[in-house]
Amino acid sequence: MDFLSYFDIPYHMAKKRNHPHQDAIHAGGWISLFTLHAIWPFLWIWATAYHPVHGYGGRPREETDEEANASKSGGRKHE
Repeated sequence: MDFLSYFDIPYHMAKKRNHPHQDAIHAGGWISLFTLHAIWPFLWIWATAYHPVHGYGGRPREETDEEANASKSGGRKHE
């Protein structure tokens, strides 16, 4: 494995999980290169803490009022 690709491991994990902050994790990986890996473990945790279905909490996310209303009205928003 290439030395510089080591810094992209959290980014690739976040990308695979469709993480909402994958761009920030990618930038953090490169910043970690200049901070002597000080923030790299936190990027790893940040990338693995998110689950595509369950979000950050480990359980399915709750529907917002807007999503509940949209599903009841057949996908149309009331204005």
